[in-house]
Amino acid sequence: MGGDYLWWEAYPFNAQQQVNIAVSPGQIIFVNVAYYGSSTAHYYIKNESTGVATSFDASFSGGFTGLHAEWIIERTQEGNNYPPLADFNNRTFSDANAEQGSTWNGVGNWSHIYKDMHDPYNDDSEATDAYPGPISYGNSFTLYWSNYGDSDAVNT
Repeated sequence: MGGDYLWWEAYPFNAQQQVNIAVSPGQIIFVNVAYYGSSTAHYYIKNESTGVATSFDASFSGGFTGLHAEWIIERTQEGNNYPPLADFNNRTFSDANAEQGSTWNGVGNWSHIYKDMHDPYNDDSEATDAYPGPISYGNSFTLYWSNYGDSDAVNT
């Protein structure tokens, strides 16, 4: 696709669905996802910098349980290649909260897993491309860019 855009996906389904809201680097995005059970989720997405928002429901079949939440920055595949990881500097996820039942808690209060971003197909001996910092105040953390990476064909 190229360019900057917002998208959503729900595991275990990997197809990205583009959100029709313009976005540029440095803007603040608010997202709320509510899982209603019966394989239905409600998405509310707002570009806080421009004031433009959208909301929609999505229905799923199969293995979607609504029991996981993720806050991610990733380098997506374009055609048969992975473009270089953009220098996003440091990006802070604030008010990263999840609800289970009627209990809302910050990401630091739930069982969580940290993941570093590596490029498994490049020639830089598994250099870390980005990594998460510690969770502060129970619901905020920063993802740190650390390596430009290189451009790779898929599985090379």
